[in-house]
Amino acid sequence: MFNRQKQHPIPLKKLQTTLEPLPGLLRRSWPRNLNTVEILFVSPNVSARVHRDFFQDPSPTDVMTFEHGEILICPAIAARQRHLEGLSLPDELLTYAIHGILHLCGYDDLQPKDYTRMSRAQTRLRHRLLALNKTKISNFPN
Repeated sequence: MFNRQKQHPIPLKKLQTTLEPLPGLLRRSWPRNLNTVEILFVSPNVSARVHRDFFQDPSPTDVMTFEHGEILICPAIAARQRHLEGLSLPDELLTYAIHGILHLCGYDDLQPKDYTRMSRAQTRLRHRLLALNKTKISNFPN
């Protein structure tokens, strides 16, 4: 987990600790050849450039997942979106990380029924991870 942007502080250690049980919770769908997941928090400019280069869309986006275990998350977009769900920024970033990991596990969100399935899974997993950690991520300093 790496923070490559400066606009928003990220509680890297707490996010990483919170996500550690996820492979066990997803053991049925976890890819056998996936040993490492690398999460990078990037600026809107980097997000836009990568989104353009790999997805032919020049706009910055919230989260991008690549099949070898790389996940790029844009905290600036998370900061704007978090209000829709009433989440803190760290909890929204946790949701994005879970979202990216679900993509690695074969989940898709392009069709309405797939979007609903994935959305339910990420909400269920976020609640489960927070319960395992017995707190909200936002209660911890960076």
